[in-house]
Amino acid sequence: MFTLPKRKNDSYKKDYGTVLIIAGNESYGGAAILAARAALYSGAGLISLACHPCNHNALHSQQAEIMAVDWQEDLTNHIEASDVILIGPGLGIDDRALAIFRRALKPIREDQTLVLDASALHLFSEVQLPSCSLILTPHLGEMRALSGLTTEEITDKSCLEFSRNNKCYLILKGHKSKLYHDGKVFENIPGSPAMATGGSGDVLAGMIAGFCAQFESELAIKAALYLHSKIALDLAESNYIVLPSWIIERIPSEMKKLESNLTLV
Repeated sequence: MFTLPKRKNDSYKKDYGTVLIIAGNESYGGAAILAARAALYSGAGLISLACHPCNHNALHSQQAEIMAVDWQEDLTNHIEASDVILIGPGLGIDDRALAIFRRALKPIREDQTLVLDASALHLFSEVQLPSCSLILTPHLGEMRALSGLTTEEITDKSCLEFSRNNKCYLILKGHKSKLYHDGKVFENIPGSPAMATGGSGDVLAGMIAGFCAQFESELAIKAALYLHSKIALDLAESNYIVLPSWIIERIPSEMKKLESNLTLV
């Protein structure tokens, strides 16, 4: 089991990281909003969502703490000011989405973290990735698109090889999600079939981004995987299905249970 460090008494929002999420076209704004809310509830200090402007009113009505940005703007300043950039939930895979994706990658620096989820994974082979800390979050179908492998060929060995070749943290989502990195496999606790509803993966991506803004990457990813599944399992004890928005609401209290006696420095 792992623990999360206590927060310093003398601290402010930027001590807990800045996250920019680039996601959410006209049809899938909900995915982007779920990811942004999950990053916020995971404790990141500042969250901005760059999305299609048709989603801004919905974002402001649901979560006033998240800043809305028009994704048609030049995002360079927002990207340069961020510790973590999450690209993909509800982005789409058309030419416009690809152009937004490509522009967003250009300003990213080595000291930043890039999380790619959902649509961004389908566009992965069409972009030139920057040198930075890279996290990929495919489910099985997205892993087939990423790797060109068949379902039968997607094994621990091939996932470790993919992680090594692409210098990334690879999270293969499923009933028992796995993290592949640095020649090692971390197997998460099993999830629940009650989680099988649209938006669960968007919430996990947002949690990973929010945790990476505060903690080192491996701890952040493991904590996000564990809490995402644990919260859902707890909710499934009394609910036939578990909505992703319910998971979001429980993140802060579950983080508190993992708090150690060591102060973050």
